[in-house]
Amino acid sequence: MELKIENLSKSFGDVKALNKINLNFTPGVYGILGPNGAGKSTLINLITNNLEREEGQILWNGGDIIRDNREYRKILGYMPQQQGYYEDFTAGAFLMYIAHLKGIAKKDARSRGSELLEIFNLEHVRNKRIGGFSGGMKQRLMLAQALLNDPELLILDEPTAGVDPQERINIRNYISRIATNRIVLLATHIVSDIEAIAKEIIIMKSGSVVEIGTSDQLLSKVSGYVWKMNIAEEELSDVQSRYIISNIRKSEEGLALKIISETRPQGAEAERQVNLEDVYLYYTNA
Repeated sequence: MELKIENLSKSFGDVKALNKINLNFTPGVYGILGPNGAGKSTLINLITNNLEREEGQILWNGGDIIRDNREYRKILGYMPQQQGYYEDFTAGAFLMYIAHLKGIAKKDARSRGSELLEIFNLEHVRNKRIGGFSGGMKQRLMLAQALLNDPELLILDEPTAGVDPQERINIRNYISRIATNRIVLLATHIVSDIEAIAKEIIIMKSGSVVEIGTSDQLLSKVSGYVWKMNIAEEELSDVQSRYIISNIRKSEEGLALKIISETRPQGAEAERQVNLEDVYLYYTNA
């Protein structure tokens, strides 16, 4: 299976939300990183056919997703960033309703719905109204509905927003486990969600892809631009005005800083512990 994006562009008035994006996806998890306004949600809405494209093609196994929309919908699972629920529905009824919209047989829907409620620790609230759920419970239910049809292409927009740390780990591990036989696109600004599980990481800024690679490749590219230094507290404002600061920690000497810079700041030493947050800051603040 393959999802291919060729010269994809989209504007809103004078704002270029996407500018000639070219990407190729095969089975595995792909992390899409970028700040607000980077174009992540626009890209996802085009891939899910929720927006009309301006220029370019989106191909699933060689066929355009607009021309083959009915068949494409059968293999697509989508978890939007903005939750859309009927608050008076129970969790079980909501999944049955979504299954009906997806054309899943009632018997299969009941079995699959129960399986997913169990996986995401929602079985005990199957008959509870969604309006009484916490934000994290609603998020897990939205992920469950995206998986009802066992999709070959799973698109997740900020899947762990509002989820507690333990559930975030559970969701991350589950996504990693099921990604061997499907394509998973995971858009987020939470670096830890994709650092360990993404086959490749796509970094976006201002409607363009600014870098793409494995976690190790990206870390290697930025490793020579990360520094550490100690300063007095009264020097902080001056340093912040000149450099990207990844971390600030109190130390015996004052403040211990982690700095992102292509040139070595005076008095700084190379930092050996480079992480994906440093990569993200380097590419999105440049």
